[in-house]
Amino acid sequence: MGTNSIQRKRYYHQRPRENSGSFRFPSAAGVFLAFHDLSDAAIEVAQECPNITLIGSGVRAVNILKAIKILGAERVCFGSDTPFALMHVELAMYEALMRDQVTEQDRDLILSGNIKRLFGLED
Repeated sequence: MGTNSIQRKRYYHQRPRENSGSFRFPSAAGVFLAFHDLSDAAIEVAQECPNITLIGSGVRAVNILKAIKILGAERVCFGSDTPFALMHVELAMYEALMRDQVTEQDRDLILSGNIKRLFGLED
């Protein structure tokens, strides 16, 4: 693995600095799109910054469920990783993951309600 790969890997696993936008502007709504790594660090930062909502896109199912359990359904959004993954497969994964784990109301928040709220698209 080259030096750049090692540096990139370290960067992705470091916590954001406390002077980043989410810490400096706690009343601003923020979305953290977690491509391929909804890690403990991402969940921890979201815990410290209530204005951050996580989108799990192309991440492991267990990490999505962990984020839901720790942050609550109001802070997690469905992400499909399209065009790199098949949307119907990712949606089926979320559906299977949430079955018997969250209420129907929480399921609706995760699959569409949260993102509608964040972008002001509510009915």
